[in-house]
Amino acid sequence: MSSAKTRILASIREGLGRRAPSEAEDTAGNPPPSSRPRWREPRIERFLGCFERAAGSWARIETADQIPAAAADFLQGQSAVRLRLSGQPALQNLRWPADWEVKVDPQDAEAWPAAIAVAALGVAETGSVVMTSSPECPAAGHFLPDDHLIVLQARHIVDYLEEVWERLQAPGQSMPRAVNLITGPSRTADVEQTMQLGAHGPRRVHLLLLG
Repeated sequence: MSSAKTRILASIREGLGRRAPSEAEDTAGNPPPSSRPRWREPRIERFLGCFERAAGSWARIETADQIPAAAADFLQGQSAVRLRLSGQPALQNLRWPADWEVKVDPQDAEAWPAAIAVAALGVAETGSVVMTSSPECPAAGHFLPDDHLIVLQARHIVDYLEEVWERLQAPGQSMPRAVNLITGPSRTADVEQTMQLGAHGPRRVHLLLLG
């Protein structure tokens, strides 16, 4: 920070009767530990609790080959299921129900009723899932379907949002063009202060926690 800016901010703080921030507080992207929320439950329980409170639903699976059955449990009762897969490797070569229409075309802009993709990370603090864009998984695919299924590996859940950027910017990693944090279904209360789900994206978000 320039000396001129430092003097200006010091003058403002003096006028407001506030103390100067410590060095730890003044470091961008590194808030003091005391400013972070604390919780007692295990990381995964914290994440799932926050995800559920944000109107998301979830199921736990042990192996990737259980993904189709878990998806079928969530979509049961729907006739003529049409599911679009992202092009991510984890979703290929799985055995989907024979009577489903399943398509792998990440560049297709058509709004399919249901879609499934793999999340990069989860954030225990907020129950958010982190979706990163790629040619195999464009960002638009997270907002077009009514039913959005997300696969997340349990080992990819971090405690705080700051850790997301550390992971995405780790040495040897290339930063994705788009990063979307999804915390439950899309919603709005703009009309008569009545909560409506699916206003700007999926009506239902279902997490398959792997491992």
